[in-house]
Amino acid sequence: MRIAVLAPSVYMSKAAYPDRIFAPRLIILELVEGLAAKGHEVTLFSSSDIETNARLVPGAPELLKGGLLRDKYLSRDSLPEYILQSKIESQHIYSLDLIGKAFSKASESSFDIIQTDDMLVHSFVSLSKTPVTFILHDPLPKENSLDYWLLNRYKDHNFISISMAQRNGNPQINFIGNVYHGISINSYKASFERGEYFAYMGRLLVQKGVDLAIKAVKEQGERMLIAADNTHFNTDYVKNDIFPFLDEKVRYEGYFETKEEKNDFLGKAKALLFPIRWQEPFGLVMIEAMACGTPVIAFANGSVPEIIEDGKTGFLINPDDQDIRGSYFVKQTGVAGLSEAIRRINEMTTEELTTMRKNCRKRVEENFTIEKMVDGYEKAYNDLIAGQ
Repeated sequence: MRIAVLAPSVYMSKAAYPDRIFAPRLIILELVEGLAAKGHEVTLFSSSDIETNARLVPGAPELLKGGLLRDKYLSRDSLPEYILQSKIESQHIYSLDLIGKAFSKASESSFDIIQTDDMLVHSFVSLSKTPVTFILHDPLPKENSLDYWLLNRYKDHNFISISMAQRNGNPQINFIGNVYHGISINSYKASFERGEYFAYMGRLLVQKGVDLAIKAVKEQGERMLIAADNTHFNTDYVKNDIFPFLDEKVRYEGYFETKEEKNDFLGKAKALLFPIRWQEPFGLVMIEAMACGTPVIAFANGSVPEIIEDGKTGFLINPDDQDIRGSYFVKQTGVAGLSEAIRRINEMTTEELTTMRKNCRKRVEENFTIEKMVDGYEKAYNDLIAGQ
């Protein structure tokens, strides 16, 4: 199959944005390598610094950082709004340049299918006979948002969900398949030891509930290490709800990019804390943790119950008394539920905990590998092409 993977975000460039968490980058590159390994002819339209076994069509590197100002601003006193506007426009031009290259090649019947996650591509679909599939990295949007307008406008385009939970909501778009994310399982070494601390890894956003994890850990007098980038350090949330509560036992560790660093950090944890406040469509860090043998303690929002087996690979918690999503081992809700789950982990016998950690590894091996993911996309592509 001749597959074009169109990933025109500037954040695909690790060289230009080395310290930024951008989970789609890992998934896209794993998918590209997996498809190429199965013998497909894959062309990746993305950043020039990517190392890949696919054919790479690069974007313009001079636009990656967004440092070029619009001509009309060069002769004016510099204002923050001029810089911001120029940076946003540079990112869009970078994306449009790559999108144009992809559809130019598609017009020559170069591809059987185009895979993308970029919203701008919707405007080009009708210009090509090559079928296009989209994946979303967020839940379906609220009705008063730009995202809702766009998805509603193009709801008949072809979408692949990354969890069944992602399909909940409006607008009702055309999902042609569901494919869970997968990781390179052999890149993660599992530890079946008890662990030394509780871990959080991800962005420092209100939706991720880091403050709730800190409260629960402090209630239990436990250690917690936080791995995150510094993108959101200047937000009120981080300044008011996270920084003031860091101390010798609850520490910020910085950002871990390599699989080796993640493996070491997650493998030494008693459990990953994942108290999300939003309807998480997947949550890649959950399967990374489980691949390391580390259980996950999480609010049962979004896709979480599809990934975590309650009592077997971690503990599911109802977000609050008014939002009961299931009957779980942990009976308390919210922060109290997090505290109860932390106690349960600490009180487990060595044998019980070893079994849970082995279950975590097995869960990923059976459901969330690159091979499983590639097979899923391959089937969706074949079904779509056959239906044309």
